[in-house]
Amino acid sequence: MPAVRDFERAHDWLARSGRRRAEAFVRRVQAGSERLEEEPLAGPLAEDIEPEGTLRSLSIAPHRLLYRATSTTVTILRVWDSRRDPATLLLPADATEGLASGEGEQN
Repeated sequence: MPAVRDFERAHDWLARSGRRRAEAFVRRVQAGSERLEEEPLAGPLAEDIEPEGTLRSLSIAPHRLLYRATSTTVTILRVWDSRRDPATLLLPADATEGLASGEGEQN
């Protein structure tokens, strides 16, 4: 899953410059994930990510958790470095499955 790969790459890169930075990153991702469990709509719609308005984003600076929320689940799709150009973001093929018609989406 791309989110796991993103997380591992960011962690490994941060670990090269110090264990504390990598550990802080892990804590931020963990806290963000826990927040989404409690408040799936905590993050605003990610208007800068195509298809526009179908995914949500929670900031864990300088990264973003890009996710989709349905009535029953929150799926984190990417752990994206917000300093990167969102136009280069590739989402999993099923990232917006069922959301084109608004099915299951919470606003």
